Amino acid sequence: MDIIAVKITFNYEPCSKTIEINIAGNKESISFSAPDTVDLGEIIYCKDSIKTSTFNVTNLSAATVVGAIKEIISTSGEFTTNIQKNDSIYSATPSNYLVTFKPAATDADGVYCGSVKFQITPCDTILTTYFKAKKSSISMISSDLTFATILLGNSAQGNVVSKIPELLQ
Repeated sequence: MDIIAVKITFNYEPCSKTIEINIAGNKESISFSAPDTVDLGEIIYCKDSIKTSTFNVTNLSAATVVGAIKEIISTSGEFTTNIQKNDSIYSATPSNYLVTFKPAATDADGVYCGSVKFQITPCDTILTTYFKAKKSSISMISSDLTFATILLGNSAQGNVVSKIPELLQ
């Protein structure tokens, strides 16, 4: 909390009189924070089809300032959050929220990005948190498995390539 002091000067005519008044007050800082990015890591689709993580919105203001989510401006991507309009954001107590990544079975493997953008009162602060997650599938890719005719008692060899995400190795 900062102390703000100003001096107001009044000049009176025609007598050329001056009166000075000193005014001082406390300035309360109003500030909110949220993480820039939340990385949910990798989801192995045959094992799990949903991944959830948490993020905090923090009121860094003086104890008397209570913020509130005024508006959810936008969300995007394969991500959902439980942040709601009118949620209160109290000073010195982080507000915990969930972010969920739920790709569809038909979504391609790869990295997905999304975000949530929201506005907080009392000063209409706009914050954006970005989300990132990776969807991976396990697959078997056959190559060169043409055995043709094999006589009884003989064997043949071929190659099978396994695409296994790093998390399962």
